[in-house]
Amino acid sequence: MELASSIYRPNLVTCKIIAMSFAVFFALITLAQPALAVDAKNSFCKSSNLALESARELYGRGQYLLSLQEFSIAEKFDCSETLEQAQWGYLLAVTELGEKNEMFHLSHKVYPRKFSLGNQQKLKLYQSYYFPKADGTAESGRVESFTEWKNNLPLKKSPTVAGTLSAFIPGAGQAYTGSWQSGAMAFVLNALFLSATLDLVDHDLHAAALASGVVFSITYLGNILNAAESARVYNQNYYAPAIEAEKAKRFPELTL
Repeated sequence: MELASSIYRPNLVTCKIIAMSFAVFFALITLAQPALAVDAKNSFCKSSNLALESARELYGRGQYLLSLQEFSIAEKFDCSETLEQAQWGYLLAVTELGEKNEMFHLSHKVYPRKFSLGNQQKLKLYQSYYFPKADGTAESGRVESFTEWKNNLPLKKSPTVAGTLSAFIPGAGQAYTGSWQSGAMAFVLNALFLSATLDLVDHDLHAAALASGVVFSITYLGNILNAAESARVYNQNYYAPAIEAEKAKRFPELTL
């Protein structure tokens, strides 16, 4: 009996020690959880900040596709301090890439449910600027004023003059806008098809002459339209720096 009691007592003490050890272990884990959570959050936010900084640098250099990837990485870390900045940068990068469908989807479907009040105002301005005919836009007065300012810029090259010149001499309108290579090509093509048509008529090959005449007519009309478009592109490129500067001045919210 005494032997059994002596064996039992050490085992009981051992069990108590083990139980207390587990209790202390779980207590330490419980106490450490908030600290671990904070450390994890800090780690995520640090990584998000690094990705966001890289994205902004790429965006500033005009490497919009690469910046898009970095903004996406910054967004995936889900850090509350940088999340909306990453989302806004992602939207602006998509805008610079000209992805109209994605621009509309993000600005009208996705981000309105996610942005805070301050960014909601920027988003409404974005909607008004890029989608003036869409429902639910705001800030239309500022956008209309800017559009009126752009429309009142004097034309450096008139599309009407360019089209008229190319109507008289194919390629002349393109030359007027500085597109010499395009003008030379228009002149040569029209001259070839016109001479071929006249030659076929002289040889009484009326069916072939008709086909050649149709091709010449299409080429001639395309030459006129191309000249007018060339003038519009010239004006757009000429005023692009001034328009971007005015846009940044009037709508600082739409910049990164």
